[in-house]
Amino acid sequence: MTRQSPIETPLHPGHAVQVRAYAKVNIVLEVLGRRPDGYHEICSILQAIGLYDELICEPAPDLSLDAPPLADAAPNLVMRAASALQEATGCQAGAALTLRKGIPVASGLGGGSADAAAALVALNALWKLYLEPAELARIAPALGSDVPFFLLGGTALARGRGEQLEALPDPVPRWLVILVPESVLPEKTRQIYGMLDPRWYTAGGFVLTLAQRLRTNPATSWRPLGNGLEPTAMEAFPDLRAARNALVETSEQAWREFPAPAGEDAEPDWNLSGAGPALFTYFGDQQGAERCRALLAERGYRAYVAPTLSRLACQEAIGLAPRVAAGVRG
Repeated sequence: MTRQSPIETPLHPGHAVQVRAYAKVNIVLEVLGRRPDGYHEICSILQAIGLYDELICEPAPDLSLDAPPLADAAPNLVMRAASALQEATGCQAGAALTLRKGIPVASGLGGGSADAAAALVALNALWKLYLEPAELARIAPALGSDVPFFLLGGTALARGRGEQLEALPDPVPRWLVILVPESVLPEKTRQIYGMLDPRWYTAGGFVLTLAQRLRTNPATSWRPLGNGLEPTAMEAFPDLRAARNALVETSEQAWREFPAPAGEDAEPDWNLSGAGPALFTYFGDQQGAERCRALLAERGYRAYVAPTLSRLACQEAIGLAPRVAAGVRG
């Protein structure tokens, strides 16, 4: 499965609106500890990538959603975002929402949160609410810790529950290979954090060091990658170790066949994204990434190739940049 290319057409309030919601990976993620409110304090660097869902919003008397069913029957965040926007503004308009999924569900790639952010922006336009991005950002955290990131896009340092963001400069582009094992864990994120042993808590130094390097050198190495949830995810997903081993072996073979440094990274590395089970590695060009994906496919794994995305590309796609990337249907 290869990357999906962006669209660039204008967004017009009051008309049917189509936007793209891009996925993310956690380049590095540290869990600092458990908070008094029951959530965990995290420190992470998030990177938008070119896998996406599409959301179409059309005028209608009531709210409705046509979307693929979720694996764990959880309420869809698109409808929650629509209701939250109505509650925040007093708007009682309806909309017929259609969600086309391209991001694997419950994989650690942020698809549900990306969809929620897209719904806030698209319905803000459809309903002619004219809320500023900062106003949408105040609604976003109640929908999910990652939702504010998808209003920002690009590369960002995330703290708190993940909702406290600092935009980082766009790094040198990379091509990612994302392996998504066929694993289903009901209420995955809650379970992973609930199982997390305090011995995996760290102080955030790895993340903050990489953030500082990215501020000064876009080509800096991403290594060492790491995710404080990885040991727990390896226990929770029985097939994750085998998938990890396959990704390591195929990425090393692809790098030997197509050596193309990714910035200052001259050898492969891998990581778990979010609470998993998606794993990723990266290359300096598409050819090496496609070779790695093909090798994984030969082993029966579902894998995708996607580039890293700039902040501007993300904000154009969702409809927040001056030259936006969204669709209008007549």
